[in-house]
Amino acid sequence: MSQTLVSVIMPVYNTGKYLCGTIDSVLRQTYANFELILVDDGSTDGSGKICDEYAAKDSRVVVYHKKNGGICDARNYGMVKARGEYITFCDHDDLFLPDLLSVSVKVAEEHDADVVKWGRRIVHGDNSKERVIVSKFFSILQREDLKDMLLDLIAKKDFGLPFGVIWNGIYRKRLMDNYEVIFDTGRKHGGEDFDFNIKLLPYIKNMVLIKDILYVHIVRPNLSVSAKYYDDVMDNFLVEYKKVHSVLLQLGCDFKLHPAYRWFYAKAISSYVVYGLKMGKNKVDVINGLHSFRKGVELDSKCTFFRFSRYVGLSQWILLYFIYVFFQKRFFNGIYGILYFVNKYIK
Repeated sequence: MSQTLVSVIMPVYNTGKYLCGTIDSVLRQTYANFELILVDDGSTDGSGKICDEYAAKDSRVVVYHKKNGGICDARNYGMVKARGEYITFCDHDDLFLPDLLSVSVKVAEEHDADVVKWGRRIVHGDNSKERVIVSKFFSILQREDLKDMLLDLIAKKDFGLPFGVIWNGIYRKRLMDNYEVIFDTGRKHGGEDFDFNIKLLPYIKNMVLIKDILYVHIVRPNLSVSAKYYDDVMDNFLVEYKKVHSVLLQLGCDFKLHPAYRWFYAKAISSYVVYGLKMGKNKVDVINGLHSFRKGVELDSKCTFFRFSRYVGLSQWILLYFIYVFFQKRFFNGIYGILYFVNKYIK
């Protein structure tokens, strides 16, 4: 049996009736050598007391109570307190499947991996929907492989598979410590997981993707911020694009004329515009945001699509507006395909 200590970090805030099931799923792991760090982020509904009761019964549970600072601040706090060689995360209303730690630690040790990513099952709280997100192949990726993988995932529109969330992987702690990678506490309404993963990516020497489904993410509209609209979420479409752009440069990728990269650029713009429509944003404000975005990104003047894109802000808005009004949002996702077609075939 492996002696590698794993720290499971779980921020807790007003979770109510879901908390016990989540904690129990971690404590039922077939792997024994772990600590469960419960960071009570200023709960007011008795969740902090539940955490203390578990700590009193099980020595693997460690509880910290702090003033409310949001999920990013709570995760950063837990990372500072963590003693494990590896760290993983669990949201306070999700579930670990029993072999999550045993499978992931075994893979990490066998391949000396900095990061191991597994599949997850997404379940809606009312059990109306369920889907599985998992890598199709067992993959061992060295640093050089990450360059091709990044563009390949963008091309497949599957960028979120390894990087979109934080709770689908186990991370070597010293990697975050050495390069001071932490969660951005300025993010209050999503995007923090992607931001963390993309900041860590350039420093990963060895990452393994496995096909095992080891985590259950439960979508609960009453707890999820993704069901609401916020200004910072709108801005994140462009901020995340710039992050990817920066990482591709850092990895030394030759990407500016790559079709996948151009699609990603188009998707960032169209997502920004569509979200602005949903929020009822003023057209002028959205277009000014696009102009500001383009000024901050170094584009390749040899690419006709990029030359064209300097002038499509207004036409994109008009096109999306008519789609919104006359087709009742039905073709919002299809617009990405249209932009990709323009990107690929109009030179």
